[in-house]
Amino acid sequence: MPPATTATTSGSSRRRASRSRTCCCPPGGEGPEHTHHDVEEAFFVLEGEIEVGVHRDGKVEKRTMGYRDMIVVPAGVPRSLKNNTDENALFAVIIGTQKPQVPSYPETSVMHGITREKIA
Repeated sequence: MPPATTATTSGSSRRRASRSRTCCCPPGGEGPEHTHHDVEEAFFVLEGEIEVGVHRDGKVEKRTMGYRDMIVVPAGVPRSLKNNTDENALFAVIIGTQKPQVPSYPETSVMHGITREKIA
């Protein structure tokens, strides 16, 4: 599947720092199942539609999100996303820290075992 493209920005407040990026996911593109153990992650749709999967107890709850829809996935909960449409999907990803840990991927993922050294 084609990868999503991203542009990254950072923001902070007195209480907490966060990191955000805008992603463009092409038709059929997907973000594989992964877990951020240290931080929550929010998805906010700007254009098009994405399907967000929340993975718990061997089951996947999927939500199709459109313009101005938002979902926040807590730390430690696996998540995935996919563009099942024929149009690009543009969405913001907001992560609740400036430098999150590298997420973990299940053994079935091509991303399994990824480290910062491997992506640098």
